[in-house]
Amino acid sequence: NCYKLSNMKRQACSVQLQVLKNLPMATEIIEDLINANVTSREILKVLRQSNIFNNTSGSSSSYIDINMMSLIVCALESKKNLNYIDTKSKFDKLLHIYPGNRFILKHAAECYAHSGHSKEALVVYQQLHIQDPLYIYHIDTWGYLLYIQYENNDDKLSELYKLTSSVMALDSGNSSSSDRKEKNRSNSSNRPECWVLAAMFAATQGDTRKTILFIEKAIIADSRHTMAYIFKGKHLATTDHFEKSIIAYLMANSIFKTIFAYSGLVYGHIKCNNIREAGLAAKEAISNFPGLTESYILQATVLLHSINNADEYFSSTSNRKNIEIEMLKVLDKAMLLDTTNSQVSLMKADLLMSKQSNCFNIEEAIVWYVYTIYLT
Repeated sequence: NCYKLSNMKRQACSVQLQVLKNLPMATEIIEDLINANVTSREILKVLRQSNIFNNTSGSSSSYIDINMMSLIVCALESKKNLNYIDTKSKFDKLLHIYPGNRFILKHAAECYAHSGHSKEALVVYQQLHIQDPLYIYHIDTWGYLLYIQYENNDDKLSELYKLTSSVMALDSGNSSSSDRKEKNRSNSSNRPECWVLAAMFAATQGDTRKTILFIEKAIIADSRHTMAYIFKGKHLATTDHFEKSIIAYLMANSIFKTIFAYSGLVYGHIKCNNIREAGLAAKEAISNFPGLTESYILQATVLLHSINNADEYFSSTSNRKNIEIEMLKVLDKAMLLDTTNSQVSLMKADLLMSKQSNCFNIEEAIVWYVYTIYLT
């Protein structure tokens, strides 16, 4: 920690690797090393050395399953590199083996949330909350998923309220545990997650003043808390302040890139009639998240709104026919990534059904409409 505070990252990592050799199951150290850009190869080399050391010393207490630890290390590295397809497959395996492990639940929940698997993320967050009711770090991502679902399903409001009440109770120190460590964890008066959740619930009640107040409190608590800016952008867009929402989403992406922020950027630019900027944001989303269906949905949305606009961004595909063909290709790519996405199938059906479209094909459109109904 002294090395870190002195900005001597290389020395700090060297010490952590030495510790890891003696404590090979210290997953928090592995996570810290991954975040410090230490490669999985270096970490696994130390873990193998730990096994050799424990074999020669006759100690079996620290002996580890190198294959399982390799899966954990590589999953964390993929997650850091935003490679969510590979990350999800690894965490699927880990959750099957260790369904109650809090460390794995935490990372799996974040992975599922940011990779567009909202339903799975909600289930894992619920399991994490049961396993560790005092866990707060980035728990507002769970709240954001509930808030998004609340917009389409009022039943989710009660779940959001329960989560907000639970976290705010911790904020007030109302924990039943007498353990000093747990009390420290429950003292979250400076945690931005509490304020973001409070802002989300205030937004469901239509209280704009409190929503903005709580968001600003979250930013004061931590000026680099991504979800505070994402929800700020979401709320500003909801209240038709699209230009301000774009700024908030840009701030969020400057800290940590997420598909949530890119989605907000694209729709914000479209609302401001900045089709070129929307297209660039969608392309950047695909560049950063090539394995996410949502990235291609964003690009298809931009193409849909550009059909009747003569924008310089589409100068190479200036006529309607070429843009529609490009849109179908994008939707096909999205469908390859996720064959169960009803939004993609519906967009494709609508395009094929449009009588103004050069891709008009009523029979194929009917097939996609039926498939959409089946999915929903």
